[in-house]
Amino acid sequence: MRRSLERVALFLPLFCAACPPAATLAQRPLQREPRFVLATYNVNFAIAGDEPTMRALRGLAADVVLLQETNEAWESALGPWIEREGLHARFWHSRDWPAGGAAIVSRWPLRSVRTAPSAVQWFDAQRAIVEGPCGAIEVINVHLQPPVTRDGALVRGWFEAPTQHEREINALWSAIVRREDAIATIVAGDFNEPEDRGAVAWLARERRMTSAVAGFAPRATTWRWSVGPFTLEQRLDHVVYDPTQLRALDARVLRAGRSDHLPVRVEFAHRRRCASRAAP
Repeated sequence: MRRSLERVALFLPLFCAACPPAATLAQRPLQREPRFVLATYNVNFAIAGDEPTMRALRGLAADVVLLQETNEAWESALGPWIEREGLHARFWHSRDWPAGGAAIVSRWPLRSVRTAPSAVQWFDAQRAIVEGPCGAIEVINVHLQPPVTRDGALVRGWFEAPTQHEREINALWSAIVRREDAIATIVAGDFNEPEDRGAVAWLARERRMTSAVAGFAPRATTWRWSVGPFTLEQRLDHVVYDPTQLRALDARVLRAGRSDHLPVRVEFAHRRRCASRAAP
């Protein structure tokens, strides 16, 4: 089994993280409108501390960033920036998978942070409540099974992945998603699938949620991998949200960093007006 897992780990970079940005989380001005920006970025476990990728992350004009494939080296590399900017961050390090870590970084306080194991024994998901100035927002940070079987079969894994992803997201929803209807929920991260398959399709069908990137940038890709003279590209990273609570104002994929994934950045507006609060 150990040899099989090590073999699978060799293929993980084919289905993982990279990209650019624009201001700094802590210094981004507080707006009177009930708006916020959320980004997701698979930073690639194998390039911890890579400066172009660090610059891309530091430059994201986002209030909340969900990261996948973090590890202890990435936490150490990002620590000085997080401390300097006065950000709130929670890292999760996987003991089973080199690419299994995750983190949530926010300019606002985090509470009820927890993880939930994958129903198909791949990467854990991370959940937190973000205490924004317009109320609580629930974020679910996912990194679903790569489209590869545990014994390293790529073609069979691609066809099996949608069923596995449905199992993962269904179990996660039951295990860690809130029950308070007033909280807006966002599920974002590396889904390892296009939006017409598996988990993203399940969220649309069963929970009436919407994929932001598909609506604003239907031709954008979020993952690239060079194979000789060719570059493979797919849209594997998504930000899926509850349209009864939130309205997406803009969504884009930023081409920066050296991860194999690109950052996805989405600006949201709350559908309800919020009481004005002083900037922290």
